[in-house]
Amino acid sequence: MPESLNVDPGGLRRAASHSDDLSRELSCVGDAGSAGGSQPTAGAVQSVHALVASVRADQAAFLSGRAGTLTSGANGYENTDSGSAKTFGETM
Repeated sequence: MPESLNVDPGGLRRAASHSDDLSRELSCVGDAGSAGGSQPTAGAVQSVHALVASVRADQAAFLSGRAGTLTSGANGYENTDSGSAKTFGETM
């Protein structure tokens, strides 16, 4: 016998909202400044800053996509659940 599926659409939406918030926070972080000068360490610092900015952008995109997936899952579950309940009620 299959196990029952318990889904909390509200919980999925809260997780989606939190993911959206995190995505915005990662996207809004200002530039930490740039290292000037011609020293090799200045170039290294600039490279690290560029890498950190790239990782932030990637993570923001991932979280934004995750939020959409969670919201879609919550909506899909609710639609299926209410549709099944309606069909079941009409059958009885």
